[in-house]
Amino acid sequence: MNFVQIKSNVLHVRTYERGVEYETLACGTGSTASAICMNFLGRTNSSNITMKCKGGDLNVQFNLSERGYKEISITGPANLVYEGTIKVKI
Repeated sequence: MNFVQIKSNVLHVRTYERGVEYETLACGTGSTASAICMNFLGRTNSSNITMKCKGGDLNVQFNLSERGYKEISITGPANLVYEGTIKVKI
């Protein structure tokens, strides 16, 4: 679930993911869907949108044609937040 707020033409997004049951720092899929939704609803006319997330900015780009949204891409930071080991009994 994504909550989007527009402040000074900048989109701020907060994401809660099922299974996590808590707010996540960033979600590429959610940010992309939110950016396209805001464009579709006319809240932004840009096809190059910066999404402000708690975990860092994500940039969503797309092309809009009469057949819909295409060539969608998202860029942003990727950071290791956890490392672990799984022990398997045989």
